[in-house]
Amino acid sequence: MKNYLIMTSSTSYMLSGNEILKNNNISTVLVPAPKEYGSVCAIAIKVDELSKDDALNILHSNNIIISGIFEDKYEKLENIVKKLKDSHVSSEFKAIAKKVEEGQQLDLEDAVYLLDITSEKEMDELFEMADKMRQQVVGDIVDIRGAIEFSNYCARNCNYCGLRADNTNVKRYRMSEDDILKVVHDIKQMGLKTVILQSGEDTY
Repeated sequence: MKNYLIMTSSTSYMLSGNEILKNNNISTVLVPAPKEYGSVCAIAIKVDELSKDDALNILHSNNIIISGIFEDKYEKLENIVKKLKDSHVSSEFKAIAKKVEEGQQLDLEDAVYLLDITSEKEMDELFEMADKMRQQVVGDIVDIRGAIEFSNYCARNCNYCGLRADNTNVKRYRMSEDDILKVVHDIKQMGLKTVILQSGEDTY
């Protein structure tokens, strides 16, 4: 069955639209959009072929602005199986490589296998495939984004994090909306096109 990527006109519409679809029992997945469908780091709402028309009607009726809908096509890497023919890699690795070559979606078991690789040869081949896929999908670019840490208050107590609620050595702060917008303006003046807002889990 085919899948489709729904692109909205903004991140806000994408997040709202995804929530609305889930509340209407439409199964969705948020996925990075291919570069030809949006800018670097654009996120699309993926739905299956059977849900596509219902999803579009629901989004339109909720005033979610859609900028495009595209068939989800998986990238292929040519000639990787032939290269692996005489390599000292497992039959499982070759089967996964064949899926990549044919543009098939990898399943959970494939991902687990790749994450669990200990063979140096397989690791080298995996990194080479990943680098070729990166080159093919996004090219040699670095997307620089400006991050604004607008609050370091946090209700959580994650042991690894310096912002954890019980850490009394941290000087806490919250930025006002005006302060945030001033920094956004400064970031835009620097030529950066993407701003990330992040904070601790601050209910304020």
